[in-house]
Amino acid sequence: RNHKEAGVVIKGYASPEGSEELNERIARQRAEAVQKMLVNKYGFKGAIVAEGQGIGYMFEEPDWNRVSICTINSK
Repeated sequence: RNHKEAGVVIKGYASPEGSEELNERIARQRAEAVQKMLVNKYGFKGAIVAEGQGIGYMFEEPDWNRVSICTINSK
């Protein structure tokens, strides 16, 4: 709220179980859910980009890759 010029990039990821198509959809929906929460619950008014990245490989434990990662960009 204090940084109205800030934008957010949300990248959703999925664990490796299931088909590639399913994981891409889950990852996108995960990012969009975070976007909706930022707008509806917290009243964020800046630019938001929400995108699915498919399967995540950041963490050794497959279930931990069921995440959304937000990056705040200030101008």
